[in-house]
Amino acid sequence: MSIQLNIDEMLEILNFLEHPDYQRVKEVTEDLATELAQMVEVVEPRLVSIGDAFFEGTGFAGTCAPFEPREKGPCPKVLEFFDIEVQQWRDMQDD
Repeated sequence: MSIQLNIDEMLEILNFLEHPDYQRVKEVTEDLATELAQMVEVVEPRLVSIGDAFFEGTGFAGTCAPFEPREKGPCPKVLEFFDIEVQQWRDMQDD
């Protein structure tokens, strides 16, 4: 049996241990997440990343990149899998 840790959990451990490479690994992870977000934007042009990805810790969102609508309209199908994001998308449309 083993414990399965995701990237955010491993980053959290490095931070807790004050590992000397924590900051470098965190920045590399954030850069990769930003690159992934930009790839999504190319494939689904109605999405726009409103900022670079960042690591918030496992008690919050972990490593994430914010997305918001570029134009009014329904939530893109690619985000419908993430139920909470669909509601947030609708809420942004009402602003």
